[in-house]
Amino acid sequence: MESSRNGSQAETTAGQRALHGYRLHKEDGISQAAAARITGSTERQIQAVTAVLVRVPEMEAGLESGEVTLNAAQVAAGYRQHKPVAGRAYGKGDKWLEVANAMMQYLSGWHARDFKFTHLPPSEAAKRVKVIDEMIEGLREARADLVQRAVRATTSVPSPK
Repeated sequence: MESSRNGSQAETTAGQRALHGYRLHKEDGISQAAAARITGSTERQIQAVTAVLVRVPEMEAGLESGEVTLNAAQVAAGYRQHKPVAGRAYGKGDKWLEVANAMMQYLSGWHARDFKFTHLPPSEAAKRVKVIDEMIEGLREARADLVQRAVRATTSVPSPK
């Protein structure tokens, strides 16, 4: 803990400790393991700060002040994924949540990279375009049924008794 200006004890965030370890490692040449021990962080947190600052250097001020958490910085830099959709599966074999979350994580990762698939050869890109088109059509059909069910569920009139 560090003393604040008014004399009370203010706890440093994991991001602040990791940023301090990052600086010890980069500026003073101390190993990440030693910097982690000195600062009370972990090597992984120091590595995370390094990765974030490579992609989004302006995050340093937020991490330093404690206004931005290490997790929030990782999300902003595209290293963490969105939170999974909450809910329950309907039916024994319904895998909607698992499939939807997997696709959202995939899209979230590529969104951070502006959907630039430079690693793909043209033939693989063409295959993926075909699959995406099939998925879009299937999602349109699924959406049409789900919209009808959602409307029926919210506008049904109870039967007279």
